[in-house]
Amino acid sequence: MYKKIVISSLMILSSFVITAQEITVADCLSGRTNSLDPFSAAFDYPIYIDIEKAKNGGYILDLPDTKHLSVMALPKAYDEPRLVLEHSSGGWWKALVKFKQSDPTYWEEIVCVTEGKTTSANYLTSDLATDYIVTISYAKDFGKHTNMYSIRNLENFGQDHDWYFIWIKGS
Repeated sequence: MYKKIVISSLMILSSFVITAQEITVADCLSGRTNSLDPFSAAFDYPIYIDIEKAKNGGYILDLPDTKHLSVMALPKAYDEPRLVLEHSSGGWWKALVKFKQSDPTYWEEIVCVTEGKTTSANYLTSDLATDYIVTISYAKDFGKHTNMYSIRNLENFGQDHDWYFIWIKGS
């Protein structure tokens, strides 16, 4: 029995390595690959950010698989509003990823954090709400980057605040 488990685990791991080698870094950065599987459950699980709670000190999102993500809106620090993603230094990959509504096979990370990179920021452009589906994505089993939740009310974020998505408790 032990031998079967080890062999099965090695087969799964080797298929993961083979798959990972087929995708180049340039492909991932340019959005020419579909490794994040835009047809995952993220599009089936829309969420709506409570704008007032976020602007009044922030709150922890009540998501089915985690209670470790808070959202807070602060008056913008620069001319343009930003999306900011933060987590602890030991955390796994997390990102806000955008998919074109007209072609969901095209995706691009808006912001991402990983071990050693605790903060990432990018401008909150008006086309995010009109032309894209934005997902909260993070590494799950065996480090697979997974789209978990689609944010469906970006048009309500406005242009006067920076929006912080903060992973708490070392997650």
